[in-house]
Amino acid sequence: MGFLNKKPIIKTEGFQPLELNEGNVQAIFNRCLATKDSVDFIGATLFTKETGFSENSKQIVFDKKEILKNKSTIAYLYSQLHDVSYSEIITPSSAAINYDSNVWTKDIGVILNFLHLGYATKMFRPFIKTESSTAAVLLPILPTLSPKDPYFPAWWEEHKSEWEA
Repeated sequence: MGFLNKKPIIKTEGFQPLELNEGNVQAIFNRCLATKDSVDFIGATLFTKETGFSENSKQIVFDKKEILKNKSTIAYLYSQLHDVSYSEIITPSSAAINYDSNVWTKDIGVILNFLHLGYATKMFRPFIKTESSTAAVLLPILPTLSPKDPYFPAWWEEHKSEWEA
C-alpha cells in the first residue's frame, strides 16, 4: 500500500512542452532579458523606419545564451498560434489568438514581449507597415497542441521526437 503514497517522478531535464499563456510567456521573457552578467546579446526591434514606420520602436535586448537555450520552448509557444496553421503572416493582434481560435491574452504588453521573443528567435521576418495593416511573414513553424488539449497525449506520442532531438 505504501507505493500509492509515492509522488510521481517529474522530468526536470530536456524539452518540456508548455501551454501558450501569459505566465509562461512572461517567465521566458524575463529569463531571456540581458542582465549585467550577459556577455553576448540579441536585440529585437519590432517596428523600424526601414519597414515603413514613422520611427523605430523600443529595442529589447536579450541574453543570447538564454535565447538559444529557450529557443525550442519559444518555438513551441509560437507553434500554438492560429496563424501558424491558417496564415503565412502574423499581426500584433493575431498573435493573441491560439490554434483553436481562442484569445490567450488581451494584455498588449505580454503580446509585445511574445513578439520580441519571436523576433529574437527568428520565428518571423520583420514587421512591414502598409496602408491596410502591419504584418510579418511567418517562417515555417510546425503546428502543435497545448499540453492541456485533450488530444495532446496522442499527438505528443507521435511528434515528441521532433521536439526532444
